[in-house]
Formats: sequence, structure tokens, C-alpha cells
Amino acid sequence: MARTTFDALIESSGKENRRQQIAFSETNLKKMEYYNKHYQIVTDLYFVANAPVKLCDHKKAMERECRFCGRSKPEVNFRKKAHAVPEFLGNKSLISMNECDICNKFFADEYEDHLAKWFGPMRSLCQMRGKKGAPKYKSDEFTSARGDKGMELFVNSDSSILKEIKESGSGSFKIPVPMYTQPFIPVRAAKAFIKSAISILPQELLSECENTIQWLLGKATVNIDNFPVMYAFTPGVNPYRIGKAMICRRKMPDAEMPFLWLIIATTNFLFQIMIPFCKSDRWIKHGKKNSFEVTKFPTPFPEEYEKKYGKTVWYCEDWASDNPVVQNREASFHVDKIEEINVNKKKNKK
Repeated sequence: MARTTFDALIESSGKENRRQQIAFSETNLKKMEYYNKHYQIVTDLYFVANAPVKLCDHKKAMERECRFCGRSKPEVNFRKKAHAVPEFLGNKSLISMNECDICNKFFADEYEDHLAKWFGPMRSLCQMRGKKGAPKYKSDEFTSARGDKGMELFVNSDSSILKEIKESGSGSFKIPVPMYTQPFIPVRAAKAFIKSAISILPQELLSECENTIQWLLGKATVNIDNFPVMYAFTPGVNPYRIGKAMICRRKMPDAEMPFLWLIIATTNFLFQIMIPFCKSDRWIKHGKKNSFEVTKFPTPFPEEYEKKYGKTVWYCEDWASDNPVVQNREASFHVDKIEEINVNKKKNKK
């Protein structure tokens, strides 16, 4: 039996879901059918493995070349460990051997920093580990941090949040305070995703994305009126487990649907982003308004999971802007236990 796009994604969500994969919602079943009919997986990589997964275009060290700028030694060096997907998205294993130190620094400073700022509050709440572990989130109302048994929320005894928790009891609730991202530039955050896509793209498809690479390097000036970034949030404790990245390629050469999709599943998030400027996307007329329907990627969670933790919610944001913005977020929690801690007493003991 042929392996499908959905079979690949469901592996990242654990054995429990695979045992129940017949009990999906009708909506999800239709999405599965669509992607299995129109797309093929060409990249399927886990974020966590027993050993580093080195993505390499060359057979001999002397043939090593950066797949972005095209330069090789001695013009450039390859000393830095280049994560194919940013480590703050949960990637611990995917290492690109095809990215020179100059490009690595450029992408980290110019693009990945903006994506990290957008993702900041949710990384803390979803306990997503980066180089320095899962970050804390601190505001005037509360502090969240990773604890021994999951995420811990610290609030003052007179906080309105604590009052709401006690009134709702053990269960789900929304934080009634704003959670702001750091200022970030949307199009640069989007480019961090596209850079990841190029890093994990099969070598034989690089020619499809020559214009995309020039855009990433700032060598092609393109005015983008709309850059849709779609992502889904699924409640629960780390539902995507170890996470993964996939590239899906369109099967029919002339179909009017995106040629390449980047799919990233990590902790509670699934990102679905079209790789722009592919040569096989000639049906998209640049400089003109293009409208087409997008079928959201299926999520690997059966109805039983949704009844227990809540349904997946999809979002679509326009990341075409080159101006700094700040976003406000909402979050909901399932409270297992409330403990009162004398913080001053704890500090005195130290």
C-alpha cells in the first residue's frame, strides 16, 4: 500500500492516534483525500532522532557548496552548525551541510530572529525547547515556565487570573490579559520558513526554486501584496511529540494549485506555507491579483482526541508587510492543580 501524506504526519503524533485513525471527522477525511490525490511527499524528516541527520548535497568534502549563495571553499567556510529548521521550532537533529557560515549568519540575524520574536509567547506556553531550554514568559499579571510535570503558571494571590481559575475549578480557561509578541517584521519571519523549506528540499528540486533563493538573498526585488501564512493550533500537551518537517509536491504538472508546500508540525502547531516563485507555478501572475482556494492540511487527531482536549483551530495571517508590528495573543489552559507558594519565604531560604 502506498504511503500517503497523512500517514507521514500521523507518525509524529504518537501510537495512540494511529490506533484510532479510523475515527476522524468528515472534514479531516476530505482533506486527507484531497492531499493524497493531488500531492506527493518528497521530504519527510523528524526533528528529534538518535543521531544528527546531516543533509548533504556533496559526496566529497572538496565538492561542498552552499545551496544558497553557490560559493565553496576557500571563498567561504562551513564551520558553524547550520540547523536546517530553526532550533527554537524544536529541531534538534536536522543539520544542513549545504549552508556556508556567511549565509547562516545572514539568515539568523535577518529572518529567524523575527520568527522567534513572533513565536516567543507561544514557545513558552507550549514548552518548546530551544538552545537554552523552554523560555519563560513574564508579564505584570503572571509568569509561565516549564516545571517538572509540565507548564507552571505563577500569579499573585490578588490576581484576577487566580480568581478566574478558582471560580472555574479544574478545567479550561482563558487568560484575561494581553500577551504581546516582541516587535517583528512579518515578511522576514515568513522568509525564515521559506529558508527552512529550501534547506530540506530535495536537490533535484532546487532548480524549481532559483527565483525563491534570489529573493531570500535580497537579490530579487519583489513587491508582495499578500503572503499568507497558515497555521493550526491543537490543544493538549505536546500533541505532535517530536515534530517533523515535510515538503509536499504537486502531482499534476499543470494544475492551478501551489507546486510546493512546506509543512512543519511541532508541539501544538502545524504550519502550512506555500513556497513562492516556483517555476512550475506559472499560473500565478506576478504583479496581478491572484485568487485561489486552499485546502488546509489534515491534522492527525481523531474525534476522540478532540472531545477530550478540544478542536484544532486554524489561522491565516498576511505576512507581506516589511514594517515592524506587535501582535496580541490569547491562550487557554487546562488546570490540574493549584498550589499556594510563599515566594518571599522561598527567597529568604536562599
